[in-house]
Amino acid sequence: MTSEVLLMNLEAVVLGADSAVTISAPDRGRFSQSGIEKIFLINEKGPMAAMIYGGGSYCGLPWRTILGQFSDYCGPDLLSIDDYFEKLNHYLADIEQHTNVGIDPNYEVDNFNIYIDDFIHDYLLWLLAAGWTPGQPIPETTAFKALKHFEDEVLFEPAAPHAGDGATPRARTEAGPRLTDLVALHLASATAAALGRKLQGVAMPESVIPPLLRLAVESLLVEWLPDSSLYTGLVLAGFGAGQALPALYSFRFIPAFGGLLKSRRYAPRRPRPNTDPVIFHSYAQDQLIRGFVYGALPEYELTLRLVTMDYLTRTFDAIVQTIGETNKKLAQQVSDQLADVAREATALGLNTAREQRSSEVFETLWPALDSANADVLSSHALKLMELTVLEHELLAEPSVARPIWVLAMERGRFYWLKDGVRA
Repeated sequence: MTSEVLLMNLEAVVLGADSAVTISAPDRGRFSQSGIEKIFLINEKGPMAAMIYGGGSYCGLPWRTILGQFSDYCGPDLLSIDDYFEKLNHYLADIEQHTNVGIDPNYEVDNFNIYIDDFIHDYLLWLLAAGWTPGQPIPETTAFKALKHFEDEVLFEPAAPHAGDGATPRARTEAGPRLTDLVALHLASATAAALGRKLQGVAMPESVIPPLLRLAVESLLVEWLPDSSLYTGLVLAGFGAGQALPALYSFRFIPAFGGLLKSRRYAPRRPRPNTDPVIFHSYAQDQLIRGFVYGALPEYELTLRLVTMDYLTRTFDAIVQTIGETNKKLAQQVSDQLADVAREATALGLNTAREQRSSEVFETLWPALDSANADVLSSHALKLMELTVLEHELLAEPSVARPIWVLAMERGRFYWLKDGVRA
């Protein structure tokens, strides 16, 4: 995995990253490996750099190779950051045209077939839960019962128990032409092959096949493409040609489809004098960094929100039920007034606490960052990265590890730090 931070003000940019990556191998499961580079210079004149997190490769090629060749593709002349962004999109969309490293033409299809096989496997688990006995014919009612439960699991956030009880739909990606063509060519055959392997001669009711295929397509857009193991987050940052201030682009790429993943739109940012002079971003396993800024770890905030909402909702339901025993009209009025209280009250309390903590942090930290040169910014970035690394060391979790690399950039000047020492 990865933990990273970016600090930027009107005169400097600093990128910090740990050096561990989590690798998935069929015969070994998931394991971590240290000593991995995640920050790459694109042009020393700016300077301009790229930092990656998430997937470590693109179409099977290491990002080190891709970004090295991308730098050659752009040439020695310094471009604007907007030009680098446009060129990187074009370069990755036609990567085989721009590199002499061969890409397996079956790469996308193989990834697709593996996912569909897993998708059918999950559906069959719901069939078993619905009462189907392996080797026996599948009743149509059982097949649709399992499909309904599977739909709820695929399309809605897991924190909500039922799709019909105010569940939150999962965020969808936008299907581009490349994915659309792949689905049209391979979805039916991949599904049929997976069903054939797993059912071993038992026929699936024909009526359930069309909705199952439609759910498979939805699953691609809400589960497969947004999966953190299948995209690479990439940050372009530095000083572009003709631009007095530094800037950044933050966006995500899908390894298997050579295009921009639109579930998270790219975000151009530039510091603005007086109004927004400091930019502070953290990426990937940054829970402790965000906990430092906002006072609580995000996953525990979610637990607090859900538990509090559940308790208030059950309490309100009991009150309304008691009132309804003697006055149904009054009970309905009370129910209407309390409908949004559990959600809004919980959010109000958490947001107020977060704002209080962040205000206290920013009142001290922001002025220091605003007036800092690259040396001071790099010191702050190193300390923020230490939060995450120390946590993982204390818990014996190797997915984030030393050395911590920091790239400090001012216009026309840059240097590297390795665990706080100039490299």
